[in-house]
Amino acid sequence: MESKAEIIFVDGIFKEIRISDVKGKKPLDNKSLKNFSIFVEAYKLEIVNKWIEFFVYNKAIEPEIITKKL
Repeated sequence: MESKAEIIFVDGIFKEIRISDVKGKKPLDNKSLKNFSIFVEAYKLEIVNKWIEFFVYNKAIEPEIITKKL
């Protein structure tokens, strides 16, 4: 099962998170989708910063274990 999240910023300001299905994949079940949405909302800035470091600045990214409870 798989779903995707788009984190939308406009002029550097967070606007919204769009959760959608992935073509050819079964979407997350309701409970998993809710947890995924909560996770993305809680970590949106960290996700975007890691994306920029990796794809824009070509920095190596170390995997992280997230232990905080949401």
